Amino acid sequence: MSIPVHCSCGKGFVAPPHLAGHQAVCPFCGQFAWVPAHAARRPSVLPWLVGGLVVVCLFVVCGGVAGVLLVRSVATAVQTAGAMPVQQEDYAVARSRFQTTLQRRGPSPQDSYPLTTPPGAVRVQYPSGDRQLTAFVDAPPPVGGRRPAVVFLHGGFAYGEEDWEMAQPFRDAGYLVMIPVLRGENGQPGDFTLFYDEVDDVLSAARELKKLPYVDTNNVFVAGHSAGGTLAVLSVLASDEFRAAAAYSGTMNQSIQFDPELVVYDRSDPRELQMRSPEAYAGSFKSPAQLYYGTQEYLLKDGNTRTAAAAAARGHNVQAMPVPGDHFSSVPPAMQRSIAFFNQQKDRRPPAPRGDIPAKSDPGATPATPAGGDVAENTPPRIPSRPFTPADDDPPPPADRPGPSLRPPSIPGPSLPQRPIPPGGAVVIFESVRYEGEGDAGSAARRALLRVAFVNPLTADYNAETEQLTFGVITRRGFSFDTGKAKEALESAGFSVGAVTFKAGSR
Repeated sequence: MSIPVHCSCGKGFVAPPHLAGHQAVCPFCGQFAWVPAHAARRPSVLPWLVGGLVVVCLFVVCGGVAGVLLVRSVATAVQTAGAMPVQQEDYAVARSRFQTTLQRRGPSPQDSYPLTTPPGAVRVQYPSGDRQLTAFVDAPPPVGGRRPAVVFLHGGFAYGEEDWEMAQPFRDAGYLVMIPVLRGENGQPGDFTLFYDEVDDVLSAARELKKLPYVDTNNVFVAGHSAGGTLAVLSVLASDEFRAAAAYSGTMNQSIQFDPELVVYDRSDPRELQMRSPEAYAGSFKSPAQLYYGTQEYLLKDGNTRTAAAAAARGHNVQAMPVPGDHFSSVPPAMQRSIAFFNQQKDRRPPAPRGDIPAKSDPGATPATPAGGDVAENTPPRIPSRPFTPADDDPPPPADRPGPSLRPPSIPGPSLPQRPIPPGGAVVIFESVRYEGEGDAGSAARRALLRVAFVNPLTADYNAETEQLTFGVITRRGFSFDTGKAKEALESAGFSVGAVTFKAGSR
């Protein structure tokens, strides 16, 4: 029996009964919410008694052999509970023959902010089917040549300023970053389909990224967190557009998803579940991939390990990688591992000089993607070439942007409003805090706190007038938040930190 859960973001979802009295990740805001303990029911012993009597009767009536076979079959069923059979059909071909049926049409159910171009980025429009969608990509570097790039897919079902900041380690490692906003998100056209038509958007964004004259088209990767991690894997099942993929806390089996606001398709149709579950098509990987999950993410472990094992058994370079931490604290170390993985997978050919990229032009190509996914035979639709034109509100690339590190300049900007603290958590308040770094203080604090365990960096808020820095932490029995590490991380970002106090959150 599923347990209703109410998150502090105002949304509700359901959790499986074995999480009663623990915390579950809200699929809308990514924060932890407490699962009521009183809703859990003790398992009934009646089925076990009946099963025992049946086994005894089989031993008596049919002999010991039949009983042994039955016991073995029951044990196998228990071990494989929740597993999704791997389909023989290639995922790209399956998509060309399938069209999802939505029981409810409309935008993403997650609240969102209006789109604003991040500092150091330019806004581009990319076509996906018959719609034009928005993406943000790093501005051209000051030096010539082409650079490797990462299509980074945000968590949740709406883009936020913190998503651009989360991808900063890729820029520090020399990668250009593109973050596409998908259909139905942040006012974008199209219907939210939960991990199906959004795959077309990811592939279309990658093709648009490869048209930029400063992108090394042989070394374009895809990575994503949470919902973005699921889409990253589905994208390399559907196409070979990417050199390699990394998924952080992705859901490989949609059987665990019950939330009525998210499930917009007919959940009783097994094909709808299969087409959204990478585990069902683990034999279709077209690029190397690593699937990361936190050691505290109990619901995600089995699906990720089963998917990687099934893919490896079919000769694909796919690994499941446990990383210490939860849904948020596991991301920074996982991202560093994935950067090393991407570096290993790079095409070793030297990049061509800037301006030597042959133009892609096909006047007869049709940009629209057929309904239901990629075309048959795993042939991606070609999109006519067009010149790169930044949007009107994009600033020109800074002429004095330093160094080959590709880290964008820090430009002061508006701080995000303070987010609600998750139930069962606490508020940490650092007082007498002064910021002497470069760029927006709120963004700097959120980026620094990404490295600290049990912190929800999205809640960080700095008030220069009161000299207070507040953020939320997740409190769990047996685990403790280290204020020293938080202070050290903030000081390395340019903050001087004074006294610290705690304020308990509401359950």
